[in-house]
Amino acid sequence: MKKRISAAALSLILFLAIFSFIPFNTVYAASKITLADAREIALKDAGLEENDVTIAKAKTEYVLGVKQYEIVFYYGTTEYSYEIGVTGDIISSEVELESIHAEENPRESLDDTNPSSNTSSITEDDALEIALADASYTKDDLRYSKVTKDYIDGRGIYEVLFIVGRYQYSYDIEIETGNIINYEVS
Repeated sequence: MKKRISAAALSLILFLAIFSFIPFNTVYAASKITLADAREIALKDAGLEENDVTIAKAKTEYVLGVKQYEIVFYYGTTEYSYEIGVTGDIISSEVELESIHAEENPRESLDDTNPSSNTSSITEDDALEIALADASYTKDDLRYSKVTKDYIDGRGIYEVLFIVGRYQYSYDIEIETGNIINYEVS
């Protein structure tokens, strides 16, 4: 009698273990996306259609043993770069804008006698406000922010870094014009 109860209990436990695992596994497997799905997610996030862009890279990669997709594409002179998880979540995104202004007369931006290169059109506070407005946040939303002055290709920029929630935002903003030249969200 004792063996029958033990065998029945063991059978019941085995039955529950097998059938309770199947629905979880099925749901998990259904939530995985393909490389083509990741490409569509990136394009949708950028607000672009596939026939309007040039896909430069679409590949599967493993970061610390975790599968993810890397998608890079161009729209005009703008480069979009995405890392997307297998569940469809955007891990990080970066948009890099090519500025034609800097290449029109590169010596002008390096000339210290040029009054336009010695005056800032925007301040550090302006740069932070530009970045926050682009990301649809205000100073009240910030957990952390930092603005530093730097130079890229001979032109002055503000590097703006801020954290809202669990996301970190990084912007490069041209001092002369206030234009965003690059941004990244991770």
